[in-house]
Amino acid sequence: MASNEVAIPNAVIILFTVAALAYLALGFSHYIDRTGRNYDSDLKHRWSQQLYVTKGVNPFFTREGSLSSEEGTQLIDPEIGPSVGVSYPPWSYVINEVLIPPLPWTAVTFYFAAWLLIVLVVQGIWVWHQGIPYGRRAAWMLCWASLALYSNFMAIGLGQLSNIMIAAIIAWMYFSSQERPVLAGIFLFIALVKPQLTLFLLFVPLVRRDWKCLLTTGLLGLVSTGAISLWFAEPPHELLLQVLNSADEFEIGLLGIPGLLMRFGLVSDPNLLSPIGLVSFGFLALVLSFRHRDAPLPVIVTIPIVFGQMWTYSRRYDQNLLVFLLVALCLLALARGTRWDWALFGSLFFVLWAPVDSALWHITEDWPVFIISLVGLASLLQAWRSGSFPTEVSNSTRLTGSV
Repeated sequence: MASNEVAIPNAVIILFTVAALAYLALGFSHYIDRTGRNYDSDLKHRWSQQLYVTKGVNPFFTREGSLSSEEGTQLIDPEIGPSVGVSYPPWSYVINEVLIPPLPWTAVTFYFAAWLLIVLVVQGIWVWHQGIPYGRRAAWMLCWASLALYSNFMAIGLGQLSNIMIAAIIAWMYFSSQERPVLAGIFLFIALVKPQLTLFLLFVPLVRRDWKCLLTTGLLGLVSTGAISLWFAEPPHELLLQVLNSADEFEIGLLGIPGLLMRFGLVSDPNLLSPIGLVSFGFLALVLSFRHRDAPLPVIVTIPIVFGQMWTYSRRYDQNLLVFLLVALCLLALARGTRWDWALFGSLFFVLWAPVDSALWHITEDWPVFIISLVGLASLLQAWRSGSFPTEVSNSTRLTGSV
């Protein structure tokens, strides 16, 4: 056994493997059932929006109950139906033209299922390479643990975009490590398809002065927004304001930490929650990213990922993006072997794995995850500052995205 190889019991690997395969199988089973019976799902909602986009109609104005004028009501195509959950910026419509094209529904379901399979393989390979410095057993344990998340089951079953975003972030880190900033910028742009979760990732190339990557992402965003603005014949700033104005459609209890302000009566207007969260958590993410700008990407990326879960609307199926923090904490535990490190990894895995989806959990689901994530992030950053984070990650370029 190599000096840095960690002996992981077979029973542990088997447990993670069974948990991962069960969630993946249930997720795809749920996906097949919902798409086959044409039930409502996030994939169907995004597909309906793309059909409107192709027709040159802004999905924001096809929401049920959002239009009062006779002329506006006629924008809703009876064959497509009203749009649901419109909260995406204009550039997301361009990205979704590739991810969820305006094809017949059956073709879209097979097409998107292929995307899901590809990105899950990409994630598994990346995580496996993260753990391989500690032996194959550690690599397989970490690989299966990263897939054994309840949010993966939910995201796959509903046709969510979060797994694709994870693969895009991995590709961004990888091409950054290979000093190919243009490709890195393209994949960072794709990861911004749901910017309420990934907007703070822009701080990473900013504080690291990766100007080419940042410029590529910015240009793609500007061109895409301009193209959609011309296509809809609406000013770009109006399109962006529509994203914020749709915040009041979401349940207050599911608005992350800013929702606490509403529940305790500290904020009466739901439209103020997103600006408050954006400024406060954005500032924290920027400061911490700047302070840790020399950390390898697998470390620094956990900062915007964690705060991206907290500042505005998020649901349990979005929490699989915390896989980056989960992996980093496991690597720290494998390297140092302290009870504290293993306890943090185990605690975060448990709350992300827990198959609980009840009304009570919807009210409280964020808090265990948020608290453990913040404690884990603090411990991870302290380990990096003290020089005790594993050098295998710091020096490796094998699908790690570190430089």
